Amino acid sequence: ADLCRNTPNLRHLSAWFVVEYNEFQILKPIYSITRLNITFYGLENMLEHVLENLPNLYQLKCDLNVYISGYQWESIIKKSLPKLKIFQVKMRFTPSNNQNIDEKLN
Repeated sequence: ADLCRNTPNLRHLSAWFVVEYNEFQILKPIYSITRLNITFYGLENMLEHVLENLPNLYQLKCDLNVYISGYQWESIIKKSLPKLKIFQVKMRFTPSNNQNIDEKLN
Protein backbone atom coordinates (compact mmCIF):
# COMPACT_ATOMS: atom_id res chain seq x y z
CA ALA A 1 0.00 0.00 0.00
CA ASP A 2 2.82 2.42 0.85
CA LEU A 3 4.55 1.68 -2.45
CA CYS A 4 1.49 2.67 -4.45
CA ARG A 5 0.74 5.69 -2.29
CA ASN A 6 4.32 6.95 -2.67
CA THR A 7 4.57 6.20 -6.40
CA PRO A 8 1.20 7.25 -7.82
CA ASN A 9 2.42 7.11 -11.43
CA LEU A 10 3.78 3.55 -11.20
CA ARG A 11 2.82 1.75 -14.43
CA HIS A 12 4.88 -1.45 -14.46
CA LEU A 13 5.47 -3.75 -11.51
CA SER A 14 7.31 -7.02 -10.98
CA ALA A 15 6.53 -8.54 -7.61
CA TRP A 16 6.99 -11.69 -5.61
CA PHE A 17 4.23 -12.41 -3.09
CA VAL A 18 4.21 -14.97 -0.30
CA VAL A 19 0.89 -14.39 1.41
CA GLU A 20 -0.33 -15.98 4.61
CA TYR A 21 -4.05 -15.65 5.32
CA ASN A 22 -3.63 -13.64 8.51
CA GLU A 23 -1.16 -11.24 6.85
CA PHE A 24 -3.40 -10.25 3.97
CA GLN A 25 -4.69 -6.69 4.00
CA ILE A 26 -7.54 -5.22 2.01
CA LEU A 27 -6.21 -3.40 -1.04
CA LYS A 28 -7.59 -0.29 -2.65
CA PRO A 29 -7.75 -0.08 -6.46
CA ILE A 30 -4.49 0.91 -8.13
CA TYR A 31 -5.38 2.50 -11.46
CA SER A 32 -1.90 3.42 -12.69
CA ILE A 33 -0.47 -0.11 -13.09
CA THR A 34 -0.89 -1.44 -16.63
CA ARG A 35 1.69 -4.26 -16.58
CA LEU A 36 2.23 -6.83 -13.85
CA ASN A 37 4.76 -9.64 -13.64
CA ILE A 38 3.92 -11.59 -10.48
CA THR A 39 5.26 -14.65 -8.70
CA PHE A 40 2.59 -15.63 -6.20
CA TYR A 41 2.65 -18.14 -3.36
CA GLY A 42 -0.59 -18.00 -1.45
CA LEU A 43 -4.28 -18.79 -1.62
CA GLU A 44 -6.21 -18.45 -4.86
CA ASN A 45 -8.77 -16.00 -3.44
CA MET A 46 -5.95 -13.70 -2.33
CA LEU A 47 -4.56 -13.55 -5.86
CA GLU A 48 -8.05 -12.74 -7.11
CA HIS A 49 -8.25 -9.90 -4.58
CA VAL A 50 -4.95 -8.45 -5.84
CA LEU A 51 -6.07 -8.68 -9.48
CA GLU A 52 -9.51 -7.19 -8.92
CA ASN A 53 -7.78 -4.07 -7.60
CA LEU A 54 -5.76 -3.57 -10.80
CA PRO A 55 -8.53 -2.71 -13.28
CA ASN A 56 -6.26 -1.11 -15.90
CA LEU A 57 -3.95 -4.09 -16.42
CA TYR A 58 -3.08 -4.52 -20.07
CA GLN A 59 -0.42 -7.22 -19.57
CA LEU A 60 -0.30 -9.93 -16.90
CA LYS A 61 2.40 -12.56 -16.42
CA CYS A 62 1.90 -14.97 -13.52
CA ASP A 63 4.05 -17.69 -11.97
CA LEU A 64 1.87 -19.48 -9.42
CA ASN A 65 1.94 -22.35 -6.95
CA VAL A 66 -1.86 -22.63 -6.92
CA TYR A 67 -4.13 -24.27 -9.48
CA ILE A 68 -6.66 -21.98 -11.15
CA SER A 69 -8.75 -23.54 -13.90
CA GLY A 70 -9.31 -21.95 -17.29
CA TYR A 71 -12.93 -21.29 -16.30
CA GLN A 72 -11.79 -19.48 -13.16
CA TRP A 73 -9.31 -17.38 -15.17
CA GLU A 74 -12.05 -16.53 -17.65
CA SER A 75 -14.27 -15.35 -14.80
CA ILE A 76 -11.49 -13.29 -13.18
CA ILE A 77 -10.59 -11.63 -16.49
CA LYS A 78 -14.19 -10.84 -17.46
CA LYS A 79 -15.08 -9.52 -14.00
CA SER A 80 -11.92 -7.68 -12.99
CA LEU A 81 -9.53 -7.17 -15.92
CA PRO A 82 -11.51 -5.67 -18.81
CA LYS A 83 -8.43 -4.11 -20.48
CA LEU A 84 -6.25 -7.24 -20.40
CA LYS A 85 -4.72 -8.03 -23.82
CA ILE A 86 -1.58 -10.04 -22.96
CA PHE A 87 -1.86 -12.96 -20.53
CA GLN A 88 0.78 -15.56 -19.65
CA VAL A 89 0.52 -18.01 -16.78
CA LYS A 90 2.71 -20.78 -15.40
CA MET A 91 1.24 -22.91 -12.61
CA ARG A 92 3.08 -25.37 -10.41
CA PHE A 93 0.52 -27.65 -8.83
CA THR A 94 1.03 -30.70 -6.62
CA PRO A 95 -2.21 -32.33 -5.47
CA SER A 96 -2.46 -33.49 -1.88
CA ASN A 97 -2.44 -37.24 -1.23
CA ASN A 98 -6.22 -37.48 -1.20
CA GLN A 99 -6.78 -35.51 -4.42
CA ASN A 100 -7.15 -37.19 -7.78
CA ILE A 101 -5.01 -35.18 -10.23
CA ASP A 102 -7.31 -35.91 -13.20
CA GLU A 103 -10.32 -34.79 -11.19
CA LYS A 104 -8.64 -31.53 -10.20
CA LEU A 105 -7.40 -30.73 -13.71
CA ASN A 106 -10.78 -31.36 -15.39
